[in-house]
Amino acid sequence: MKWLVTALWLGLLTTACQSPAPVSQEPEPSTPEPPEVAVPGPVAEAQPPVAEPTTPANPAPTSATPIKTGTVRAEPSLRIHTAPGTNTPVIYAAPNGTRLEIFAETAMGDSTWYQVRSNLSQELGWAYGGNISVDGQAGLSEDRPTTTPADPSLGYREGYRLGYRDGQNFKKYNSGYNPDAALQAGSGNPDPAYDQAYRRGFYAGFEAGYNGKTFNDSP
Repeated sequence: MKWLVTALWLGLLTTACQSPAPVSQEPEPSTPEPPEVAVPGPVAEAQPPVAEPTTPANPAPTSATPIKTGTVRAEPSLRIHTAPGTNTPVIYAAPNGTRLEIFAETAMGDSTWYQVRSNLSQELGWAYGGNISVDGQAGLSEDRPTTTPADPSLGYREGYRLGYRDGQNFKKYNSGYNPDAALQAGSGNPDPAYDQAYRRGFYAGFEAGYNGKTFNDSP
């Protein structure tokens, strides 16, 4: 009986030794989620500041700075023309004593014309140099004719043409019969005979234009 107990005990002991060891239930290694990478959006390029457009207050003159300065010496005023010559349109009349900036000059026969600008208008115009006292020169500019005087008949025809036009305008705009106001300073030509003929022509032309007579600029 003793051997039977011993055998049973050895059998149990053998069975216990042959039973498998418990398996550890470790969690399966998880694959790490890749970190979220922030996708950069479109980067706005830095734009240079937009310069505000600027408009010059006044048109640039022929030259950057005046070449001379001077003063009007004409009673009651000096006509400023769109181009050299007394037969060109008049922009305005600069009263005696008006200061002028001179940007250019040109010769017209025996006389000199200056391209000028005054504080009366920013528009450049041309004026007869004989009625401008240029700074730094003694008296009036040395452009008075010293040879053959101007043809008075040309002065008459020029005066008549301008007078006729002014007479028509005075009548049209009901300004009254006033050739003295329309004439202003005459031709501005330094030759007295030419200037007198211009005046006669102007008054004759004004009379004809005002009263609707036929144009006739014969002296």
